[in-house]
Amino acid sequence: MSTELRGPQDAERWLCAGLCLARQDGPSPEALTAAIPWLQATLAESPDLPPPAFVSD
Repeated sequence: MSTELRGPQDAERWLCAGLCLARQDGPSPEALTAAIPWLQATLAESPDLPPPAFVSD
């Protein structure tokens, strides 16, 4: 697979692969501590983002 996700099937495969890898060896406490601020920032910005259909056009 290329580094760019070009369709919903590519995105689904990428997500499923990441979930499978995460289940193999769960995230460490350090990884979770590092990821939480990024997740909170993403959630805080999501109301300001345009709808996906607008971005795809």
